[in-house]
Amino acid sequence: MTIRSLGEEAARRFSKLHPTDKGKEEVQEIRKTRGGVILDPDDRVKDVLDDNDFVTLVMASERSTPAIIPENLKHILEP
Repeated sequence: MTIRSLGEEAARRFSKLHPTDKGKEEVQEIRKTRGGVILDPDDRVKDVLDDNDFVTLVMASERSTPAIIPENLKHILEP
């Protein structure tokens, strides 16, 4: 499984739980939640993520909307 397919599946499941009239949203980038590192969509999940890693999806619609990220949603820095 690639990072791209992981992101697409996560977006599909989120859309299923939270339907909107916008249609399908495009995943702009995928980041490791801890550290905020941008992941290459073509990398294999098993090569770049560990068992307890989380990822954050950045949707294309979020990139065009300037907003201040709430403190509780900022990336967690690596120790």
